[in-house]
Amino acid sequence: MNIALPKGYERFGERLAVAGNVLAVRLAPTKEDEYDKGTKIGAFSLSSGRLLWEWRGKGSSYATVLAHRGWLLVLHRYGDRLSVLDPADGRVVTRRRLRGHGFHSRAAARGDVIALSCDAVDDTGRLRVFRWR
Repeated sequence: MNIALPKGYERFGERLAVAGNVLAVRLAPTKEDEYDKGTKIGAFSLSSGRLLWEWRGKGSSYATVLAHRGWLLVLHRYGDRLSVLDPADGRVVTRRRLRGHGFHSRAAARGDVIALSCDAVDDTGRLRVFRWR
C-alpha cells in the first residue's frame, strides 16, 4: 500500500506513530509561510492509505507524535505542550503544559512514564520525565 502526500505538503515529518489502524505523521507544508501557522498532523488509514483527518497545533511547526495507551500524543510548541488526540477522529482529549522545553524533542512512553529528550545540536543535554495521570 502507498500513502500519498496530501496536496500542499512537500514531505512527511521524521516522527510517526501507529494507534490501532491509524498512522499519524507530521506534514511539512510546501509554502514557507504555512510553517508559521503551527504543527500539522495527518492521520492515515493503514488499510486503505486514505487521509482520515488533519490536526493543527499552535506554535512551532515541529512536532513529535507518539502512540501511548491507545491515544496519539503530540508534543509541540518547542516541547512544552502535549496534546492527546483520539486516533479515530483527531479530537483533542486533553492538553497539558510541560515544564521546560526542548527543540526537536523526542519522546518515549511506557506504563505511566513519558520521557522527553532533545536532538537539537546545541541542546542535547536536556532530558525530562513525567508521570501520566
